[in-house]
Amino acid sequence: MTVNYIKIGGNVIILPNVHIGTDAVIGAGSIIIHDIPAGENILYVYEEKQ
Repeated sequence: MTVNYIKIGGNVIILPNVHIGTDAVIGAGSIIIHDIPAGENILYVYEEKQ
């Protein structure tokens, strides 16, 4: 049996016409502007300029 799912964290922005593959994980605060392949892990890391 195969289970397909997507995990999306809080405060994520996904732009229109973007496709997200199965088993993808998108971290909180991410802005998704391109398609995400199946099984991909996307994490947003904010670096403050000094």
